[in-house]
Amino acid sequence: MIDYVIEAGNSFVKIAPIIDGKLQYIERISLLESQIIINKIKGKNIVLSSVADENFRDDLTNNATIKFELNRNSLFPFKSYYQTLETWGMDRACNVCGALAKKTDTPILVVDIGTCIKFDFIDKNEFYHGGSISPGVNLRFQAMHNGTANLPLLKPSKSTELIGQSTQASLLNGVMIGMQCEIEGMIAKYEQQFEKLTVILTGGDLFYFDFPEKSNIFVEQNLTIEGLYQLYKFHAE
Repeated sequence: MIDYVIEAGNSFVKIAPIIDGKLQYIERISLLESQIIINKIKGKNIVLSSVADENFRDDLTNNATIKFELNRNSLFPFKSYYQTLETWGMDRACNVCGALAKKTDTPILVVDIGTCIKFDFIDKNEFYHGGSISPGVNLRFQAMHNGTANLPLLKPSKSTELIGQSTQASLLNGVMIGMQCEIEGMIAKYEQQFEKLTVILTGGDLFYFDFPEKSNIFVEQNLTIEGLYQLYKFHAE
């Protein structure tokens, strides 16, 4: 029996209890508050996927029983054309499994907006092809701050104007509006090439952006952890 599913990213941990075999509410907790997570899972059985440092994993191992941990030796319930699975991010694997569980019978494009922006494409025959990776919001702000002498380090903001009338406003709209245009432009390119495309948006920074309402675009905030649970069930069968 599984008590919790845990997906640990670069900055945050998502943790979801399992009740009667189903994922319940999902909490998003900063890695800086890892003791809160340890207290929750003490003595419990867990499913884990983690890109966090080994210290966090050691804390989990010392306090809970890991019944399944996703890694690059795990089996996946889909076929893949991807050429470097040995370096494939496990969050991307979870997203693909979560998307396939939706049973859309169409090509699927997953857009994960987090530390990086990740596009992952699955064709209508459920073959995974790959996609693209580019810097996310905070990486862009950090790059401009660290790579220049005078530009300040800013935080993301949902409220931006097209024309920045100050250095701060120019940085904000360059990153936020620039990312919005990048994502919408990439989606448009996929839509031109693949008919009846289903687009699934997910990721911790998704809430900073407003995307047009279209019948083929869906928001699945917890797609990664849902896909991780699907992978556990696949291995448990």
